[in-house]
Amino acid sequence: MTKKELDDIIDELKGAGPVLKLAIKTYVAMPESDAKRELAKAIKEAQSDLRTLDVILEDIQYDLEALQVEKDLDKMDKTCYN
Repeated sequence: MTKKELDDIIDELKGAGPVLKLAIKTYVAMPESDAKRELAKAIKEAQSDLRTLDVILEDIQYDLEALQVEKDLDKMDKTCYN
């Protein structure tokens, strides 16, 4: 994936919040139909994708915090022994 492709995806996702809210509002207001079931499936897939993204972000945050702790401990070691 090129940087431009990723930038385009990010720009599109910045507006995802209102789209998700509209999808839910529309779903609630719709009568039972094939279209409502299709929308329900799309909402469920979005939920799954958001959970996956959340887990990835939590893993990255943990890794970054662990690196920071390691750096801080190295600094303390150098300070204490010099």
